[in-house]
Amino acid sequence: MRQDGDKSVSIERRPGAVVLDFDGTITEEDMLDLVCREHGDPDVYAEVDAALERGEIRLVDDIQRKLVTVGRSQPEVVEWVRRRARIRPGLDDLLDTAERAGRRIVVVTSSVRELVEPVLGEHLSRIEIVAGSIEPGWRANLAHLAQCETCGEPCKRGTVAGLGTDDWVYVGDGWSDRCVALIAPRVFARDGLARYLDEHGVAYDPFDDLHDVARGIDAERAAA
Repeated sequence: MRQDGDKSVSIERRPGAVVLDFDGTITEEDMLDLVCREHGDPDVYAEVDAALERGEIRLVDDIQRKLVTVGRSQPEVVEWVRRRARIRPGLDDLLDTAERAGRRIVVVTSSVRELVEPVLGEHLSRIEIVAGSIEPGWRANLAHLAQCETCGEPCKRGTVAGLGTDDWVYVGDGWSDRCVALIAPRVFARDGLARYLDEHGVAYDPFDDLHDVARGIDAERAAA
């Protein structure tokens, strides 16, 4: 995997992948959203959230405008995230299943490494991460999200296209997963993403925990 400063990230081209969102998918709660809501400016949070829902701003603008209002130091927030975050049950099962199926695990998130890596901890050696970063003043560098010709915004769809394979599945739960889920050969979805796909008549496999995803991939491998 390559990351070159402000350039978009290109995921190493190897066949077979399980691509996961992080917030609300690997974790039980959306930690980036919680950081902005609990440690940022509540008025800005509400204003920006409403603007996103009305389609007046892009997701990257939503994240950047919320995150920059965080009023605690980075070490304090990272420690808070480390204590608060809960990994959704089944991650180890999914990692083992993916390895048996010859697939790698790639986390593509609209969050930042500084909030993702402390949560994943010992799992980091088994996961490839594509994420943004925090610059001084809680400015979010989200250059890893490639400009998308379909939605017209920086999003995961263009970034995941760097996989260079048709052999991948996508696992997600929310707003940032919508565009990329529409091109995934197979989707595991929950919460807001599941509702969005229902509204657009797109098939998906529902999941509650990551054991569900592991079972779905294992069943696919057994049937092959």
